Amino acid sequence: MQDGVIGQAVVQGPEGHGPGGRGPAGRGKARPRPEPQDFRMRIDRNGTWYYQGSPINRKELVCLFASVLRREPDGSYWLETPVERGRIEVEDAPFVAVEMCWKHCDCGDGRASQCLSFRTNLDEIVTANAEHPIRIHLCPKTREPRPYITIRPGLEAKINRAVFYELVALGETEMVDGREMLGVWSEGSSSRSTRPGRWIPPPSDPAEIAGRLRDPAALALAGPSEADGAWALRPERMIAAAVLVPIVLHPQPTVLLTLRSARLSAHGGQVSFPGGRIEAGETPEAAAVREAAEEVGLDPRLPELLGRLPEHATGTGFRIIPVVGLVPAPLLLTPDAGEVEEPFEVPLSLILDPAAPERRHGEWKGQRREFWVWPHDRHYIWGATAAILVNLARVLRG
Repeated sequence: MQDGVIGQAVVQGPEGHGPGGRGPAGRGKARPRPEPQDFRMRIDRNGTWYYQGSPINRKELVCLFASVLRREPDGSYWLETPVERGRIEVEDAPFVAVEMCWKHCDCGDGRASQCLSFRTNLDEIVTANAEHPIRIHLCPKTREPRPYITIRPGLEAKINRAVFYELVALGETEMVDGREMLGVWSEGSSSRSTRPGRWIPPPSDPAEIAGRLRDPAALALAGPSEADGAWALRPERMIAAAVLVPIVLHPQPTVLLTLRSARLSAHGGQVSFPGGRIEAGETPEAAAVREAAEEVGLDPRLPELLGRLPEHATGTGFRIIPVVGLVPAPLLLTPDAGEVEEPFEVPLSLILDPAAPERRHGEWKGQRREFWVWPHDRHYIWGATAAILVNLARVLRG
């Protein structure tokens, strides 16, 4: 990239009086479009700009580049001036909305009297309206909502999580074509969730999570004990087991799961919660915490146990008692390679999405079996683990 080219474009501008512009010096002259180059520049998902792998720390320079950023119809991003044109990589959106300002306004139609303005990481300010709409995109893998606002034609800012929660607090529900939709008003325009009921903000406050899981009325929403098929054994012949359902208190909470070692004879290579058989004289809570310590190295002093979800009977002869606990972040785990191939976490926002799990069916030992499956980009989450997650979601949604 030639030094000073971007600066020249900003001072004169494609619309100004320099070469190729519409002023006297450029009138009537058609400048051919520059040959494309690779500038080896990248904008990561946090809005940080990089050149040849190193971050660009001068905000003024970043603003200069951003002023000539364009997006093509095919979705590619380019820096373009009258004399240079180069493609750059953008991981998510080129800008991040880091602050929202609310003010009363009289520009609506009588239904709404608020204006919502957003400041980006480059200090550009836009007000949400028909020209600067807000849209909600659901990640196809995690089902987590990703909100964006249009800054300039074709260019958006991702609304960061803190600002998104402020936005959700201002949300209103209304019926659109017979469907209940949640949206916000700004300058008389409404930005709605395109899939009703799909962007429920997850409870991130530990007290709120604990309150829901300790509420008998909320626990009743999980329903009765579920059996994994009609062939489940009689209760007196089943083996009592306990699992720990750890909710990890990141700023955006997650649920800890494990991929069992493929070398295990029972349920090898499957996704589960940390857990196992309840030993003689042991409570389900003690068994769940002990097994979590043995399997993934979770410090037994860390989980704040909140209560039990409904039991789950499996076709393999286990009566599983799920024990829910809050675990502080970050996690420091030392998994037992003989039992666990990989501990991993799923966003609580995914668990709260009522449309995320799918009900499927198959045949096992000559009988039809129905079961839940949760979406994940690498693992197949099904069976007892999936059913327990469904009950957890029902309780947390209240």
